[in-house]
Amino acid sequence: MPGLIGYPNMWVHQQKVFEAVRRGEHVLVATGTGSGKTEAFLYPIVDDLLRQRDQGTTSGLSAILIYPMNALANDQLDRLREMLGGTRITFGQWIGTTPDKEKDVIVERFSGSSRQAYLAERKRRREEAQAEDRAVRPLAPPEECCSEEDIRQRKPRILLTNYRQLEI
Repeated sequence: MPGLIGYPNMWVHQQKVFEAVRRGEHVLVATGTGSGKTEAFLYPIVDDLLRQRDQGTTSGLSAILIYPMNALANDQLDRLREMLGGTRITFGQWIGTTPDKEKDVIVERFSGSSRQAYLAERKRRREEAQAEDRAVRPLAPPEECCSEEDIRQRKPRILLTNYRQLEI
């Protein structure tokens, strides 16, 4: 986990949530905007999935993250790319604009498999985009299911969605 979160330490409320979840307790987090609520629930999920992966469980839905707006889901998708790229923990986003077929996916897929290589390429793209004053081209790690077809086939461990897609 320390190598995935991008920070040397968790905030106190994140650490308390992490420990409570590990003890099997239910948790409610109420704190201000930008205070790390997402990390408070995401870190225990990823920790559990890393443990399951190490015991041989690598497919099957384990967590559904529901966001009220696609913009929030898109922001979280990029966070999962950064956090889970190279970990062999699959994830996907299923919103109204998710391509049905794999052939319709427009995001570029990273062809390497190491976490370090993926993060280095992400960093290179960010720096290049910043130097040219343009948007960063998204790069999907091998763990990302980028189409409905891929989601159905690989059964990602984490699924990002919105309340409208739940019915489907």
